[in-house]
Amino acid sequence: MSFKYIMPCQQQPKKHSLPAYKLDQYKAPENYIIKPDQACAINVALYMNQPLLITGEPGTGKTQLASRISWCLDLGAPLIFNTKSTSTATDLFYTYNSLARFHAAQTEKSYRDGTYFITYNALGKAILFSNNLEDIDQIEKEYETKLVLNNEVRTSQKQKVVLIDEIDKAPRDFPNDLLNELEHCSFEIPELNNAKISANQEYFPIIIITSNSEKHLPDAFLRRCVYYHIEFPDLKEMKAIVTQRLKEISDPAINDMLFLFYQLRNTKQIQKKPATAELLVCAKSVYEFINGYTIKDDEKEFVKHIILSTLIKKERDLPVAKEVVEKWLSEK
Repeated sequence: MSFKYIMPCQQQPKKHSLPAYKLDQYKAPENYIIKPDQACAINVALYMNQPLLITGEPGTGKTQLASRISWCLDLGAPLIFNTKSTSTATDLFYTYNSLARFHAAQTEKSYRDGTYFITYNALGKAILFSNNLEDIDQIEKEYETKLVLNNEVRTSQKQKVVLIDEIDKAPRDFPNDLLNELEHCSFEIPELNNAKISANQEYFPIIIITSNSEKHLPDAFLRRCVYYHIEFPDLKEMKAIVTQRLKEISDPAINDMLFLFYQLRNTKQIQKKPATAELLVCAKSVYEFINGYTIKDDEKEFVKHIILSTLIKKERDLPVAKEVVEKWLSEK
């Protein structure tokens, strides 16, 4: 598959094409750089079986940390719960399709029991995965119910990383409703005779929680977490990140792009500061679209639009940012 240029209507399209670039190439977990203090927080959370709460401004790698931890421990892809403004504590474990159950009750289908209408979500799956087949059978006998239909969940005992992403999006009571469940990693299913499922201690789920700090989290919730705040990378750290993620870009080109990036971030009039993720998209786009960083005079306008569309995300920031970018291009 190739990606072809879309040019303004008065110009002829480019005659060559680029390979379609997959964004996950620079999101590969093995390229995520973990700092020493960050590693300490992670290890404490692992040792104490406590959730790891990660804060930091958007785009600093909070979400990708879960993939890095899972990759380091060879646990496969993390199970992700994307928090919404309507999320409840139960949603983290499972959802129950009561409407489908109602329709089934009007028929003579044999799967009218509640098991058929249960969908296990991130933490619910991780708790089930932590139990072996004998554990599941014992719970089913105790509560006279069936827990799962998926044979993979029934037969595969393994530890999983669970990412609860952007918990501050949830309603106010969401963190408080999770206190006991997170501490003991267990939940009940009223629709299945109040069956209680607890995690096997040897395969206890590794829980990563991210927050953009847009909403205050309760103290009782914070006490149950190990905490780490990702500071925005300084110039040296950012260069290491970009070099690790975009190995094909030369050192002088990275220095050049970083100079502009921090100029934009340090411009007080710019309200929405560009972040790491946006820098990576910008650097890769400029590099590919002009075939390196040797910018010709007739390409400067094109490069300006690439930079503004990838690094600047608010209309009010555009005039100031445009001046900074144009000055940077004029000196090249």
